[in-house]
Amino acid sequence: MLALAGAALAGPAPGTLRYCNARFGFCVTLPTDLVASPEPANGDGREFRQPRGLVVTVSGINNVLSTSLEREQQERSGDFDAIDHHARGRDWFLLSGSRGSEALLLKAYIGEGSIQGLRLRLPLAEAERRRPQLQAIAASFRPGDLSASH
Repeated sequence: MLALAGAALAGPAPGTLRYCNARFGFCVTLPTDLVASPEPANGDGREFRQPRGLVVTVSGINNVLSTSLEREQQERSGDFDAIDHHARGRDWFLLSGSRGSEALLLKAYIGEGSIQGLRLRLPLAEAERRRPQLQAIAASFRPGDLSASH
């Protein structure tokens, strides 16, 4: 069902699979009912869609503009109409809230060489009921080497 060329997969728990990006090295654990989009030619990430409206996008870019954690968080805040939760660590931030009729969660890791991110979107009506699933996906997202360009 999920044809993931260029990705390493292993089933860490029943009903889930692990997607790892060959170019940037980030990994995330996802529900098995997600359908993957074709991998882009540059191998920078992937989008996954679930029949019930969940869209998961994982991607990486080289940090050619030397963007800081603070600047990236400020810029990504503009993706939201309302932010109801935020968290931050040494090299990452997480924002969750809404934009229009969708719930939105964004987690990003920023390093000297690259920026690697996870974006979750789903209908607002589904967000509260599926909060544990969204939190599990966000918690599973781990970056590859942030110090190098890829």
